[in-house]
Amino acid sequence: MQLKLAGEAAHVGFRTAGSIRLAAFDPVIRQMLALGGPDAQLNLRLVAGGTETARLELGRYDWQAEPAGPCHHLGPGRTRLFAVNLHDETQTAETEAEGRIDLSGWLGDEPAAWFIQGHNDTRGVMRPFVWSPDPLPPSTRRERVEAYAATWRQLLDAPEDPRWHRMWRLISTVGEHGNVGALDQVFALAKVPAAGVALLLRAGRADLAEALALETATPLWWPTTPAEAWIEGVGSALRALTGELTEAGIEHADALDQAAQAIQRKSGRIIALRPELAAHLGHALVANSVAPIGLDANGRAVPLAVPKARAHLEQLAAEAAKRFDRLPRGARGVEACSITVGGALSDELRPLLDAPVVAAEAAAGLRLPLGPSDTVILLALRYADPTWFDAALPAALTLALEVSR
Repeated sequence: MQLKLAGEAAHVGFRTAGSIRLAAFDPVIRQMLALGGPDAQLNLRLVAGGTETARLELGRYDWQAEPAGPCHHLGPGRTRLFAVNLHDETQTAETEAEGRIDLSGWLGDEPAAWFIQGHNDTRGVMRPFVWSPDPLPPSTRRERVEAYAATWRQLLDAPEDPRWHRMWRLISTVGEHGNVGALDQVFALAKVPAAGVALLLRAGRADLAEALALETATPLWWPTTPAEAWIEGVGSALRALTGELTEAGIEHADALDQAAQAIQRKSGRIIALRPELAAHLGHALVANSVAPIGLDANGRAVPLAVPKARAHLEQLAAEAAKRFDRLPRGARGVEACSITVGGALSDELRPLLDAPVVAAEAAAGLRLPLGPSDTVILLALRYADPTWFDAALPAALTLALEVSR
């Protein structure tokens, strides 16, 4: 099965046989679509014996409503519509319509900017759009994204700003009814990854998986997110918690201790879901004067640091070599530049071994940020052996950070 992100050179292929369940490739597909932006398209083909099938196009949306005067044409079938007010995320509306809909009749004429999602019984997912009873000022997506990126930067310096809660409620509300990648606010997180990290550390237990899934909505992959962004994001979340506790009447020193423990508990929950992020979190905690441990559900300390990282990485590489079968098709061309692992092992294995090292080098700032094509290759290599990638990344990042000092 061959996957290619439209507009990018890289394509990767996975060996399959018999019936193919696309759900098995869901993590890779969603991440690849995120790299391409809100309107990305992924082309899928089956290749057998040198013969390719017709292209299957995958995307987030299937069709687009057409404006016509006061109405929007929805086409045949019944469409379920959901709207949230971008100026007041607590104000929402739902309806069903066939053929067309008068948005003023549904949402009213009061000043507002409505983000509208929909699903049609026969046509599938509608491309979301923003509507207002009053004409909105003209703007391009790039301008809107830059404006929201500036807002995220402001919020990082103001961790107690109530807009943090409003932004998350908006993201969560939209996520309940579709893909949040259509929100310019979410797409802007790729430009301010520290804000994405802060959202992770601010998320409640019930929201953590949703916060982690932001990487499937915007070009932001947690393993390659810069270490400096993790430091800034953790620091912002720590200050927010400290401020809340101080405002509740707790002495500042005690508030600091309690906030640090809360961040450690959140770190424990994150690595329970994403163990490959242990060193990212551990390094960020140390930089914010917090011990590099996570706390599990029973309150037990889980080390986030990796002792004897080089020896650990070599041992993991030897184990990966024993499991190795073959590389995904097209998964070559991204090589480690500062750290070598498994030097005595087969060159055929090299791309697989380099994958977590390249991700670590990118996070540590030892190489330029990875583009979509290079990231697609890393995603394919991770899919080939997630046990190796997830276990090796913390050790690789530990070594990369030592080199970067």
